[in-house]
Amino acid sequence: MKIKCLHCGAQGFVDNTKISPQGARIRCPQCKNLFFVKRKKEPPPASPLNFKKVLGSPPRSDGLPLPEATVQEAERVQDPLKEKKGPSEMIWRGHRSPHFNFQFLPDSAAEKNILQIASRLEAIRSATVEALNLRDIPWERIPIYLSEREPAAKAPEPERMEIRAVYRQDTPIEGLERTLIKLMVARALGKQAAPSPLLIDGIYGYVAQEITEVNPIELDTMRVKLQKGKASTTLVDILQGLLAESRPLYYKAITSFVTFLITTYGAEYFKQFVRQFDARDPDLAAEGAYGRPLSVLEKEWLATLKDKHPATMGILKFLRRSFTYLRAYWIQGVLIVLGLLIDLAYTAIFPLSFKYLIDQAIIPRNDDLLMLLLSGLGGGFVVATLAGLGRDYLSARVGVRVTKDLRLKMFDHLQQLPMNFYTHTLAEDIRSRFSDDLAAIENTLTRALPAGVFAGLQILISVALFFFLDWRLALITVAALPISFSGLRLLGPLVDQAGRQQKQEEAELVRTVQEEVGAQPIIKIFGLQEILLTRFRKQLTQLTRNSLSESFLSQLRVRIAWIGFFFVQLLVMGVGGLLVFRGQLSIGSLLSFLGLLINTGAGLLSLSQVLPIFLQAARGMQRIDELLKEPPQVGDAEDAVPLPPISKEIRFADVTFSYTGEQADLNKVSFTISIGQSVAFVGPGGSGKSTILNLIARFYDPTTGSVFIDGRDLRKVTLQSLRAQISAVFQDTFLLDTTIRENIRLGKWDATDEEVEAAAKAAELHSFISSLPQGYDSLVGERGESLPKGQRQRIALARAILRDPVVLVLDAVAAAVDPETEADLNATLERLVKAGRGGSVTKSNPRRTIIFLTHRLASVRNLDRIFVLDHGHLVELGRHEELLNLKGAYHRLWQKQSGFTISEGGRRATIEAARLRAIPLFADLDEALLDAIANRFVTERYAEGQIVAEEGSPGDQFYIIVRGSVEVLITGPTGGERRVTVLQDGDYFGEAMLLEDGLWTTTVRTRTPSLFLTLKREQLRNLLSVSPELHAAFQQKVAAHRLMPLRYEHVKVK
Repeated sequence: MKIKCLHCGAQGFVDNTKISPQGARIRCPQCKNLFFVKRKKEPPPASPLNFKKVLGSPPRSDGLPLPEATVQEAERVQDPLKEKKGPSEMIWRGHRSPHFNFQFLPDSAAEKNILQIASRLEAIRSATVEALNLRDIPWERIPIYLSEREPAAKAPEPERMEIRAVYRQDTPIEGLERTLIKLMVARALGKQAAPSPLLIDGIYGYVAQEITEVNPIELDTMRVKLQKGKASTTLVDILQGLLAESRPLYYKAITSFVTFLITTYGAEYFKQFVRQFDARDPDLAAEGAYGRPLSVLEKEWLATLKDKHPATMGILKFLRRSFTYLRAYWIQGVLIVLGLLIDLAYTAIFPLSFKYLIDQAIIPRNDDLLMLLLSGLGGGFVVATLAGLGRDYLSARVGVRVTKDLRLKMFDHLQQLPMNFYTHTLAEDIRSRFSDDLAAIENTLTRALPAGVFAGLQILISVALFFFLDWRLALITVAALPISFSGLRLLGPLVDQAGRQQKQEEAELVRTVQEEVGAQPIIKIFGLQEILLTRFRKQLTQLTRNSLSESFLSQLRVRIAWIGFFFVQLLVMGVGGLLVFRGQLSIGSLLSFLGLLINTGAGLLSLSQVLPIFLQAARGMQRIDELLKEPPQVGDAEDAVPLPPISKEIRFADVTFSYTGEQADLNKVSFTISIGQSVAFVGPGGSGKSTILNLIARFYDPTTGSVFIDGRDLRKVTLQSLRAQISAVFQDTFLLDTTIRENIRLGKWDATDEEVEAAAKAAELHSFISSLPQGYDSLVGERGESLPKGQRQRIALARAILRDPVVLVLDAVAAAVDPETEADLNATLERLVKAGRGGSVTKSNPRRTIIFLTHRLASVRNLDRIFVLDHGHLVELGRHEELLNLKGAYHRLWQKQSGFTISEGGRRATIEAARLRAIPLFADLDEALLDAIANRFVTERYAEGQIVAEEGSPGDQFYIIVRGSVEVLITGPTGGERRVTVLQDGDYFGEAMLLEDGLWTTTVRTRTPSLFLTLKREQLRNLLSVSPELHAAFQQKVAAHRLMPLRYEHVKVK
C-alpha cells in the first residue's frame, strides 16, 4: 500500500500483512515522524490515503494542526487511543498580527493573553530586524501554534518558519521570544547558526534592552568581578558556565559582549561571527569575522566596561539653579556676604600681623605699637566672631527656607501630575527626592556653600599676600602646592570605586538577610542553616575585604595630602631660613608667610571635603528638576465651564484609549448609563475596567472619541466641578496615619461630627468604631495597618458616602479581603445600592448611581445592567440572566468562577467534579475518577505578597485559585522581574508539575489574600495506585489529551 506522509509529503510503502485490524502506525523514511492510518473495510489497492480538510488544518500526530502547505484533501482518520464514544474534537481559534498567524485553543491562557503576546513578539521581531540589519530579507507571516499540551512530536526544523510552543498560565513568554529569534537567525544566516544558544541568548538580551524599560546592566560590578584576580574566570568560562561563581553573570556577560560586538563593529561582522561560530572553537569564528582571537576581543570588551553613571548636573549649573531660589532672600544674602568678608579679612590679617608684631614691635621693643596691634587683633577677633555667628545663622535660615520652598513646590507639582506618572514611578524614588536629595541640597546650602566660598576666597587672598611678602617663596609655594595635593585627585577614583563596591556588597548582604528572614519555614524544613551560614560567611568575608580597602584608601588619600602639605611647609621654611640668614627676608615676614600657608592648606583641604558634597547636591538638584519638569495632568480648557448637577446620563461615544500609545486599552467603546442606575463592568484582568473609572474621573482624556455627562464633553467642563460630584473606593485603601474620624472626614473636609457618624452608619462601620476604646478618635496607624483590611475598606466607603456623590465608583473593593469579609462587604454594598443618597429613596433623595468594577460576578448579578469587557472591547451587556443565556464571554467567566464551595469563615473550600471537568487535563475522565480526584484537593491560604511558587525551584503541586489574585513573574535577561500575566478566580497553574518532575519556570506571587485548592502529584499517584484500572485509565486519558486531534477555525480576536 502506497502512503503519503502527513508531515512532509514524502511517499512511502507499507506491507499490508503488517497492518492490524485497526490500522497501522507508519514512520516516514524522510522526516522520521510517526502517524497512524486507519484501515478501511475495502481499501482501494495502491491508492494514497486522502485526508479531508475540516475547517482548516487536519491533525498531526502531536495534536497540532498542519501548516497549510501540507494540507491534503482526504478523509479524517482517528487514532485508536480514542474510544468510539470519546471526547469530541477541539477547535482551534486564531488571531492575525502584521507578521504572525497565531493559533490557540478556546478559553486557553493563550487566548486570554493573545494581544499581549502578539504585541511583544512584534516588538521582538522588529528590534531583531533592526539590530541584525535583516530588513532586506523577505519575511512571510510566521504561523505560531500555542497549545496547553506537550507536543508529542519533535519540534519543527527552523526553515519551516513556524513555531509550536506550550503556553500555559505559568509558562513564561521568554521561551517563545528566544525561539522566534532563533528562527529568524537561522532563516537569515543559515541552518548552521541555529545551534548556538549562547549567542541567541546574547541577541535576546540585547533586543530585550531595546524594547523594555529595564535597569541598566551593572557593568562596573561585572568588571570588578571579572577582574578581581581570578585568572581562570575568562569570557569562555562564563559563556560555557563552567564555574559556579560565573553562572549568575551569564546573561549579563553575554548580553554585554554581544552589545559590544554589534555597536563597535556593526551588524554585518556580527552576522559573519554567528555564521561561523562553534562553541568548541570560538577563536575560529572570531578570527574569521574580526581578524583576531576571542581573547583579544575579550580585552577590548572589558576595556569598555567603565563606570557608566548618568550624566549629572555640574557644580556651576547647580550654583546657577540654587541662586534662582536664593534670589528671594537677597537681603539675607547681602548680610551673609558682609559677614563672610569680615571673617575673611580677620583670617588674612591675623597671620599677616606677625610681620609687624615681630619686625616692628617685638624686635625693636616698641611697647605702644605692640599694644596697639594686640588691641586691634583682639577687637577684630570679637567682630569676626560675631560676624561668623551671624553668617552661620543666616546661612542656616536661608538654606532651610530654600529647602522648604523646594519641598512645597515639589509637593504642589505632584498634585498636578497625571496618574500614569504614579503608575510608572516607584514610590521609593519619590520619597528619596523628598528626603535624600533635599537633605543633600540643604546640607550644601547651609554648610558646604558658605564653607566652599570661604575656602576659595581664603586661598585667593593668601596667594596674593604671598607675593606681597616675598615673590620667591610665593613662586615656590604656587608650584609645589598642586603637586602636594595631587594625591587627592589620583586616589579619588579608586576611593569612589571602592565605596561603590562596598555599597553593592552591603546591598547583597542585606538581600541575603531578607531572604533568610522571609524563608524560615523552607530553611528549617530542608535543614539549610549550615549552607546559608557558609554562603553568608563568604559574603561577609568579601564585604570585610572591600570595607578594609575603602577605609584604608580613604585614610591614605588624606594622609598623602597632609604629607605633601608638610613637605611644602618644610620647603618654605628651608628656603625662607636661607633668605633670613642672607638678610633678604625678615623673620616676621617668614612667620607671616608660614601662617598664610597654613590658611591656604586648610582652604585646599576644606575644598576637597566640600566638593563631593557639591556633587551629591548637584545630583539631587538634577533629580528634583526632572520631577519638576514632568508635564502636569490634563487641565481645564480655556473655555471650560462648571458642570451643573448631574441628572441624566453618562455616555461613552466611540471611545478609544491607550496608556502607552501602542496597544489600545479601550477600543471604540460606546455605552450609556442612566443616572440612578447601578451597573457593573466585568471582565478578566486587563480587560479595561479600571480605565472606565480613569476616564469618568478624567484622570486621562480619551485618545479618540468623547465622554459625555448630561451631553457635555468632559474636556469642556472644569475638573473641580466634575470631581465634586464623583467619588470612588479603590481596591488599595489609602488611610492617613491619624484618627478614624479624620480619615472619614477626608471625603468632606468641613463635615460635622454628626455627618461623619452618619456616613459610618451607612457603611455599617459605626458599631465597630463604637467598640474601640477611643471610638472615632482611635488612631489607624501607618496606612491603617492597625485595623483589619475589611474595616479599612469600610472607612474608605464611609469617606466616599460622606462626599454625597451623584456617581460612586467601586473598583474591586472586596477583591483584597478574605471570603468571610467579602461576603459581609457585599451585603453592605447590596443595601447601599437599594438606598437613596439620603438614606431611603424619595423624590428628593434619588438612588445614587453606583458603578462596580470587578471580575467577581457573584457580587453584581442583581444590578440593573452589566457591561462585559474583553481585551478593551465591550462585547456584551444586559442583566445577569440575559448574559448567561447568550452563552458568551460572561457565561464563560461565570462558569469559571462557579463550582466551588467555601465554608463559613473561608477556611476550607471544595470543588465539584463537574467544575474539575472544565480543566482540559481532567476533561475526559469519568465521573467516578473525577469525584475521587476532587476529594483529594487540599485548601491552602496565602497572605498578600507571598510567594506560591519560585522560579527554578522543584514543583509537585497543581493549584486552582478559588478566591484571590496572583501575578506570574519571570526573571529577565538583565536580572529584573517582569510580569507575564495576572491570574484570578477560577484560573489554575502547575499542570506540568502534576504529571512529572520539573522546575518552576516562573515565580507566582499573590497580589491579594488568596484561597487555593491544591493537588500534589503524590496524592494523585496514591489515588491511582489503589486501582490498576484507574491508573491505566488516567494514563490513557493523559495520552489522549496530548495526542487529541484538533480542528481549526479562524476566529478574529477583537
